[in-house]
Amino acid sequence: MAKRIGIVFNEGRQDAVILEGELGDRLRQRGEQVFTIPWQVEEIPPLDLLIVLGGDGTFLRGANLVSRYGTPILGVNLGTLGFLAETASEEAYDAVEAFFAGELEVEERVMLDVTLFRGGQMAARQIALNDGVISKGSSSRLVSYSLFVDAVHVSSYSADGVIVSTPTG
Repeated sequence: MAKRIGIVFNEGRQDAVILEGELGDRLRQRGEQVFTIPWQVEEIPPLDLLIVLGGDGTFLRGANLVSRYGTPILGVNLGTLGFLAETASEEAYDAVEAFFAGELEVEERVMLDVTLFRGGQMAARQIALNDGVISKGSSSRLVSYSLFVDAVHVSSYSADGVIVSTPTG
């Protein structure tokens, strides 16, 4: 049965566009169902694998897109650091083949579900692989924060902002 594979990449990077085309063609020839995922998309369908072409920023974007499904992510590094996207571009197809063969170790990571409330109303919600940042913005005054973990009050702060980090972040 064909696997559902998504490829997310920064469409402004020529190297990512070329690699997406090559990988997509090879996977389709293999009989897989391939979905090209635009950078600005908000939701995607469940996938068997998400391939991320880029640096850590693109990897974090991909992780946010598939967080609700528990989809494995294969990061192909086209950026400068590549702490999260560890596979080199020239090894991309071999890494996908290794994934299909069950030869790649899937590393589970802790993620944050960050919800911001203002005046008792939900103002924003974000799933994060590395960290959640809430700041005062352009205000020159300190802001009062209350931090809850799993609906349990942890502490209250007056500060410029709060950063909550996972082990990845």
